Amino acid sequence: MKWNTTFNLSHDFLCIWCYLDPGRLIKDTPEVIPNPAHTDKSRVFIVHYNHCGMCKDVTHALANLLDRTGYVKCVVDFCSDHEIAKRGMSWYEEEIKRCDKIIVVCTKDGKIMYDDKEHKKDGQYTFMLNMMLGQMVNHHNRSLQIVPVYFDISSNDDVPFFLSEYECYSLPSHLRDLCSALRSEINFHVDSNMDDTSNDMMQHISNLRSAIEIIGRNHKGYRKLKLTKTTSL
Repeated sequence: MKWNTTFNLSHDFLCIWCYLDPGRLIKDTPEVIPNPAHTDKSRVFIVHYNHCGMCKDVTHALANLLDRTGYVKCVVDFCSDHEIAKRGMSWYEEEIKRCDKIIVVCTKDGKIMYDDKEHKKDGQYTFMLNMMLGQMVNHHNRSLQIVPVYFDISSNDDVPFFLSEYECYSLPSHLRDLCSALRSEINFHVDSNMDDTSNDMMQHISNLRSAIEIIGRNHKGYRKLKLTKTTSL
């Protein structure tokens, strides 16, 4: 009876050890595709004008799509409301320092608000743009990795003037170019999900298109988004 107990305990331990040993798992499953999470992701802060729920939705859709590529980690303020409530605007300053690149989502409402000389509606968007402008002018920091984006339903007129010197991307038509611009130097030559035609990726692209179309239908000054067949990023 004692021998049986020892055997059972040893057997249980052996099963647990085999289950926890990652080396054993990898050897037994050579068909597993390497996870992009094991590579260095480009940390990207998304600056946006939180004009309304629809503007928030389009930013959220963009962040989800970029995260889905596996090579970008997006940071957006509405996912950190608790931290911002405690730390205030310093949260933005600290997060910017930690990020490799900054996307600025440029919209008509954001441009109007930023160009308002009286700045009656100053908020996070104006604060972030002024912070970037201040670093560029006062500290001569031209190394800021800023990536302005606007929508196909509008034009680059929505981009604040001081950002016009940067390469701008129109969405969703320039999604592929945007993803290439955001990839870190470390994994730039590594295959990514740029040609991902999975149902999941196509759904993310469709979500972004839908969010942009909703912006166009419910905000003044935008034209209708052209219908294009998207086969991949």
